[in-house]
Amino acid sequence: MKPVWPTILFMVAVHILAVVSLQPQYWSWGAVGVLLTLYWVTACLGGYTGVSCSIIKKTWIGEGYMGS
Repeated sequence: MKPVWPTILFMVAVHILAVVSLQPQYWSWGAVGVLLTLYWVTACLGGYTGVSCSIIKKTWIGEGYMGS
């Protein structure tokens, strides 16, 4: 498999920025609220939407106990 360099560089940059964001000057309660809101939107709503659309369109291919 050939490495996809743009994706690799993007993921490395995101993780470096995540470590930088742990510095105290970037912390606030407003930032924590934004974090929780965006997490909920992407993880909960995004995951639910993707899975439910897959199930509705009969394209869901699960493994193990989730397989049909």
